[in-house]
Amino acid sequence: MLDLKWTFSTTRYRRMVTDGEAVQLSVYGQVVGTSGGGEPPLTAFYMLKQGQFVSADRDLDPDSQAEGDPAHLWPRIQRSVEHALTGLSTGRFEALAADAYLETGTLLGGEKKPYKDAIAAISDDAAVDGRLFIDANQAYSDFTLIYGLTGDYS
Repeated sequence: MLDLKWTFSTTRYRRMVTDGEAVQLSVYGQVVGTSGGGEPPLTAFYMLKQGQFVSADRDLDPDSQAEGDPAHLWPRIQRSVEHALTGLSTGRFEALAADAYLETGTLLGGEKKPYKDAIAAISDDAAVDGRLFIDANQAYSDFTLIYGLTGDYS
């Protein structure tokens, strides 16, 4: 199963596969299902501009540093969705990345180390609970003003 991408840099997708956070590939693998032998399907990003694969499969992607197939993420994805839905059903919505920006006093374009440290701690806590936390770049969110990340708290 291939996910075709047009991008100027493969770095983001390479990091997702290497760090074991390629959620899209894991979901694709779950949808396609396993082979008769129980093997998860081969999944990869194909970078159209570069003409190369980014995958956990080293035969397909000799540069891969991934330690496992994205299929291993599925239980963590399920646990994460269950956690989020449980919160929503009780009226609680988490915006952990936005909270980390505010708690560390990090504004868009400012020093990121305190924010990155806070995100690492959130990610570690989620992993201990069997969940997955992916840091979505809040700088590209339509809600930066609502989150207070622009410094305008009016």
